[in-house]
Amino acid sequence: MGGREGAVSRIDTPDQPAGEAPSRGGLVVFLALPAVLVFLAVALLVGIALLAAGVPAAKAQVFQIAGGTSSQFHSTGGTVNVRSAGFDGWLGLGDLERFRVGGLLRREYRGGIVSMGDQAVPFGLPTDVFQSPHSFYGRGVGFERDVGDVRLRAIAGSTASVYGSPFFLGARSERAAAILFLDHEVSPTVRVLTRSIFSNRQTVISGLDWTPRPDLSAGFAGGGGAGEPYGAASVRFERPWVTARAAWSASADAFRRVAIPQASSSEMERENLDLKVRPVKGLVLQAGRYHFVQPETEDAPAYRGRVHQGFVNVGLLGAVTSVGLFDSRGTESGNRGVSVSVDRAVGRALHVSGNFFHAEERSGEIFNTVVGVFRESVSPHVELSQVVTHTRGNSTVAFGGNYVSGRFTVGAEWQTVYVPFGEGDPFRQALMLNVKIQAFGNFTANLGSYVAPDGKVKYTLAGNQYLYRGMGGASSDPRPSMSDHLVHGIVADEKGTPVRGAAVRVDGELAYTDSDGYFFVRKPKGRQCAVEVAVGEFLTPLPYTVVSAPEMVEAQPEGRGAGAVIVVRAVIPEMPKPQPRDWTEGR
Repeated sequence: MGGREGAVSRIDTPDQPAGEAPSRGGLVVFLALPAVLVFLAVALLVGIALLAAGVPAAKAQVFQIAGGTSSQFHSTGGTVNVRSAGFDGWLGLGDLERFRVGGLLRREYRGGIVSMGDQAVPFGLPTDVFQSPHSFYGRGVGFERDVGDVRLRAIAGSTASVYGSPFFLGARSERAAAILFLDHEVSPTVRVLTRSIFSNRQTVISGLDWTPRPDLSAGFAGGGGAGEPYGAASVRFERPWVTARAAWSASADAFRRVAIPQASSSEMERENLDLKVRPVKGLVLQAGRYHFVQPETEDAPAYRGRVHQGFVNVGLLGAVTSVGLFDSRGTESGNRGVSVSVDRAVGRALHVSGNFFHAEERSGEIFNTVVGVFRESVSPHVELSQVVTHTRGNSTVAFGGNYVSGRFTVGAEWQTVYVPFGEGDPFRQALMLNVKIQAFGNFTANLGSYVAPDGKVKYTLAGNQYLYRGMGGASSDPRPSMSDHLVHGIVADEKGTPVRGAAVRVDGELAYTDSDGYFFVRKPKGRQCAVEVAVGEFLTPLPYTVVSAPEMVEAQPEGRGAGAVIVVRAVIPEMPKPQPRDWTEGR
């Protein structure tokens, strides 16, 4: 669905001075379009040249050319990806604050993988049971290999700050560094690891992961990060009716897993507890207590926060009702809140949901918001929606819809947005537009827009082109002599947007998704196949992490079965930001 669900945006901190000239978003799109087309044309010629040269010779090769421009990300640029058996690489060029370059080449060598360029380095620990996976970027020459039961990864070069947009990734070298990560499978139930980064401020953290039973695991980690001490322990217990997690950690204010100028991910600290109980079908009870700290930087002190929350989810008479309670406290702010939602399908064509939100700030200010959402499926290609919002005595109605066909998709939604720095009435109607066109072959163009808090139109325009050579999977036409059974599915993000160029292994056989996020591999009749999401093999400029995916899928007759649904999340690196100004000073 184009745009956001909700009708009014409230902005507290200005990012544009008052009296700014009206938006010229359409003009900027018009002027930027030739640059994007030139990049795509040059990249297409490069891809064709590589294809003709056979770099390197292999039974299957995939080339992806992507480019775009965006006032939302303040960037213009593109990426060329190439992948074949035993070799892959990408090159990103673009303007984001200034000209940025990023790239990576990887090739199999003597049982391992040699790499050169900008590479994402996962930095997970066994005690990260409450956190999203940590990672950072290194720039230099790397080598990965399994030596017996030990997995080795080494990089010589530097740490890097990354600057990303949906269509290209650039990087900047920071501190010289030598990186050495070791993982050792001591036994089927015990794994030990060491994460070492030797730079101006050293990081050496060791950990132990113990899984005595499939439903029980414990983790321990300790050492130092960026020259500061760190220690943590965790335990996790999971059964069909209950999931329990607990962790404890302690670190200095300046602790960071890796010292780079960009903002780092927050770390859990002190005690953290979470309990989810499913006593009967349709009923879920959850409660948790969490502590976190945002490490201090040269420009800002450490920020600490604490959150208590509880949820009740009940499925009854075809409706799903959820109630949530929240209590958060931070170094300088905090609030308490209640949320109530009811969601129900009415027949096959209508879906209705209602939401109530209540929040009380530490200052005593109270916010109450009611939101109703109605969705109608008019046909397999057309969906309409209406969003009714009531807050602070004002009611608004937003209309939208989607049209989806094989070659053309458009989503539009009218919203009322609050424009604090525009002239005249601050409440304005704005059109949120998303358009996707598959013009010819594997070429896809995307255009999206929205209205920023200053009243300006922000846009993102991008294009993708795939070239295949000797490639099976999603790019091949079915052959009568092949098996008529498939393992197939869709890879999409959490908003339901298909992810193109995602890599999925089915019993070890690699397949890539097409422009609709669809993949398939032919397998013998009725066979259960292991499915693995190969995030390291994605043909995308940004890295992805897996949100949910099945482990096994049965091969189904062609044209039957719903297929696997795999959900992934893009990891967009944070850009350096100045310390927020206190707008109350001097008042």
